[in-house]
Amino acid sequence: MSGYILSDSKTFEIFVRTEKALKNDLFPVMTKFSEDETGFIVKTAKIRLDKKDKIIEMGVGSGRVVKEFKKLGFPSYGFDNDPFFVEYCKRRGLDVFLLDATKSVSKEHKNRYKMAVISFNTLFNFPERIRAKWISHAYSLIDKGGFLVIIVYSSEKFSKSMVKERVEFYQYVLDPPNGYRVEIFDNGEEKGIHMLDGKNSVKWFSLWKNEQQIRKEVALWKGFDLLSMTPLHCKIAFGMVLQKVL
Repeated sequence: MSGYILSDSKTFEIFVRTEKALKNDLFPVMTKFSEDETGFIVKTAKIRLDKKDKIIEMGVGSGRVVKEFKKLGFPSYGFDNDPFFVEYCKRRGLDVFLLDATKSVSKEHKNRYKMAVISFNTLFNFPERIRAKWISHAYSLIDKGGFLVIIVYSSEKFSKSMVKERVEFYQYVLDPPNGYRVEIFDNGEEKGIHMLDGKNSVKWFSLWKNEQQIRKEVALWKGFDLLSMTPLHCKIAFGMVLQKVL
């Protein structure tokens, strides 16, 4: 999240506040969703993979998903474009490296992994042209027949109280300086949250897609078949499993 829009100086503060919010259950829906999301990703790996199969998380952040895979004995890896998170994960004994998901994949990583994971709606924190690059990157990472697991928020199932909590969560985590604000946007086609500066310029956003919108975009992703879309906690998100077919 921070590596794309916000300055590096804010990364540590955002990380600390996020960890505090989840650990202390300051935002119950977010905490429960985080637990359900990780559970879905781990369950998918257990069902579809052998213990020798390599897994990589794209945009690893604090490494919570990679950590769970490592505990289960999977050869697990991750990357992030933020040096802070890479160093933090390495200090926790996780095999994480610095990489930009919009750049081409080096030979050492091509077709190496049986599963790639994009968690916590990370993919939809980017514009569509950047999302397309992430999917292309994932295609290069995954071996033929391998799987791509993506978590995406659902715009159909958020109640008013959930929306309110989500705005408060991001307001708390981002802790924008004076002149910044976090708010809901709905332009008739897309819904989500964005952070605006004093000039009303969007500095960061997170999209929520309904099922029809998700399926329409996924249909454009070359080289993948959508195997399943599973509703997660209170149906506020979908866990998608895709398979590389070309």
